[in-house]
Amino acid sequence: MPETHTATTPAYVLKAPAWLQSQLQYLARDGQRYSWQQGQLQPVQRPVGSVLVLSRHGYDEQHESFQIASRSALKKILHQRDQGRLCYHLIGDLHHGQRRVVSITPKAELADSCRQARLVLPISLLVHASRQPGLHSLAMPDGHFYQFNQNNHEFSSLPANALVATEERALQLLGGHSAVPKYQWAGPGLARLWQFVLRLPASSWLDCRNSRAGNQSLRAWLPFAGLSAVLALMYLYGSTALLSQQLESRQQQLNRLNTEVASVLDARSSLQQAEALVQALSRYQQDNLAGEGLWTLVALAQLNNINLTLVEGDSEALRLQGHAASATDWLQLLLSTEEVQSADFFAPVRRDTQGREQFSIVLELKPVQALSAEPAASSSADLTEEATVVEAP
Repeated sequence: MPETHTATTPAYVLKAPAWLQSQLQYLARDGQRYSWQQGQLQPVQRPVGSVLVLSRHGYDEQHESFQIASRSALKKILHQRDQGRLCYHLIGDLHHGQRRVVSITPKAELADSCRQARLVLPISLLVHASRQPGLHSLAMPDGHFYQFNQNNHEFSSLPANALVATEERALQLLGGHSAVPKYQWAGPGLARLWQFVLRLPASSWLDCRNSRAGNQSLRAWLPFAGLSAVLALMYLYGSTALLSQQLESRQQQLNRLNTEVASVLDARSSLQQAEALVQALSRYQQDNLAGEGLWTLVALAQLNNINLTLVEGDSEALRLQGHAASATDWLQLLLSTEEVQSADFFAPVRRDTQGREQFSIVLELKPVQALSAEPAASSSADLTEEATVVEAP
């Protein structure tokens, strides 16, 4: 005689979370609801749960096979076939090109209660989730039923009645043999069924959900979703305006910094040019090339707002480069000085970006002896004239 196992709650099985227990309710065939409290199924007065575990006496179970690989296509076909009546289709995995489908049709008197729930889980689905092949005998508050788990993919069940009163008779009708393991679920052992809810795959949850309840739930959330969208748009608009204002402020600061940097660079360029000019003048003075006359020309250039950028030459000629408001006037001014013997342009005159004329002038300085002789000659002439005036009487 095969051994009969009593289903109890093992120590390694974790208790279902409190929120899940508060949502689960067992719906009996007479419409009475039960919840799991203090290790037993206790009747409740009001339907507060959103997940119903449907009694085996409260639905019809039909098993079919389809040679359709696509799960979504098969679901559409079943939905069109059973349109107009409440039916849940538990679609199995694809094996050898076929899918097993268990159709669950609640009794007419329980249909309204099932439609109000978000999920309707047939009790046979939870027993199948135990993953224990064999015959299961369950003593529920509203009556017995038997279930034969053949393997991890197939199961069948039927409620106990006058024709199905023993386990042997149930095995004959369910296609089992007497050597299979037998399990009995009763009393505290039923607590373990609640743990199997956590084992259900995601596909089972989708197959057992009520689309209408889901749509109602979505419609209930639509005002909150709209308000959230409006708040999000307002936040994005405010953030964009703030970022735009900050960006404009940063751009103005950047423009001011660019102006200041340009001024500093211009001052640095002028300083470098002045340093180069001083160095050139120092070298020229060290070479004893008409130093006094050269410094006179530099002073003359500064007085007339002439910007000299290059001064080079030897004892015979000087080359001057720079910028002036009028290069011709500057050339005439040079020719009128007593230190300059001759001067002329050696490159075309061009205008720079600031509207000033860029010149390149080559000039010859009078020798130092000639410069010193001229004052001496004029002094002698003055003395002679004075002596002549004295001798006249």
